[in-house]
Amino acid sequence: MDNSGYIFNSTIYLLDQYRNILSLIALELIFTMPSVRRRSHFVARLVAGIAAGLAVASLYLFVLDFMQSLTALAIDYSFVHVISVLWYTAMVALAGMLIYFCFDVNPTELVWIMLTAYAAQHIIYVIAYECLVMGFFGHQLHILLRLLIYFVVALVIDTIMYAVFSPIIKNREHLYVHPSWKNCLMLSMVLVVFLASTFINQYNAMGDMQTLNLFSVASDFINCVFVLIVQYMSLRTSRINVEKETIEKLLEQEKRQYEAFKNAVDYINIKCHDLKREIRLMMQTGEFDESYFEDITAHIAVYESFIKTGNETLDLLLTDQNLICIQNGISLSCMVDASALARMGNRDIFSLFGNMLDNAVEYVKQVPEQEKRFIRLFVKPKGSMTVIHQENYFEGELSMSDGLPETTKRNNAYHGFGMQSMRRIVEHYGGSIRVSVSDRMFKIDAIIPNE
Repeated sequence: MDNSGYIFNSTIYLLDQYRNILSLIALELIFTMPSVRRRSHFVARLVAGIAAGLAVASLYLFVLDFMQSLTALAIDYSFVHVISVLWYTAMVALAGMLIYFCFDVNPTELVWIMLTAYAAQHIIYVIAYECLVMGFFGHQLHILLRLLIYFVVALVIDTIMYAVFSPIIKNREHLYVHPSWKNCLMLSMVLVVFLASTFINQYNAMGDMQTLNLFSVASDFINCVFVLIVQYMSLRTSRINVEKETIEKLLEQEKRQYEAFKNAVDYINIKCHDLKREIRLMMQTGEFDESYFEDITAHIAVYESFIKTGNETLDLLLTDQNLICIQNGISLSCMVDASALARMGNRDIFSLFGNMLDNAVEYVKQVPEQEKRFIRLFVKPKGSMTVIHQENYFEGELSMSDGLPETTKRNNAYHGFGMQSMRRIVEHYGGSIRVSVSDRMFKIDAIIPNE
């Protein structure tokens, strides 16, 4: 072979290796960029990691020369195939190392990402090379056309992967894969077995590089799709479990807050009863203690802040929120017919309105203009439905996800469950909830059937 032919073939092999490593990295970034927390100097790390990956991929020319020398020496071809398998396995590991270098992932998450990305990447290979290039075009295409076909197929599959997986992992500092050595070991074993099966199917599919074994191709494709489905379902199940545990913790915390506040209100009622006796005593004796009178005035002011709706749980909650609003210079106006909430449990009432008002107070107290620091709450029966409406001043754009606003808090792995808890409660009673922004007003509207 002349020198120009050698250079041409070397270029083809290099482009194919670059295609392989870049495709893996791109898919792994799809499963990490929307969610996983990045390490410091992320861009520099990513650029350096990709450069290192391409540099290592360039070493394939030496591996290829070594395999060709073994073939020339009439070494068993199966041994050459083993070397090829080890090389591509090393490429998968290299792409995984790059992700670990750039993102704050634990080992279990890393193996999950590597397995999922490799399954998606191999689907691209099966469709682009085995089905189209080998099966449809008969392996007669120029190398640049092969790469173009691979790029188009990769773009489609990458888009599908992002559309399917990003809603589950978006806005989370970590994936929902539970970090444990058992899960890590299990996923590692699945990755090894899956790598072996794809290599075997690929070897059988294009054994003589002229004809295509459709059974092996179909088996290869089905295996990859099955792995992706399992990965998706495991991630979705893990997310549901995490959200359920978080909501249960929030409900338990709200229960403790409710009980603590009820005890505080009971104490205030007892204190006010004692104050009445003290006032009568002062009237009888004629003795007047100014400091004691100030104490009385303070307690009466607290008592006057109580909101009466006819529902003890809502009274306690609204009174608590009203005290917080008074302390922060916020006007809380309530028009509540508690009879409309008769079928709701106390914990659900506390959780629904607690989350609703907590979010409103947290935003409004940061508004500098006093006239804009207000919260309005309306609850009333309307026909066979209970209508709940809460509104407060709001500036800016609201980013929605799955019908609910996305949290703007930094610790979004925890925050954001308040809205989900509200929707869960409303839907539990057969109702629906809608969040909107119009005319610089943040609005929550919920309807719940009365029966």
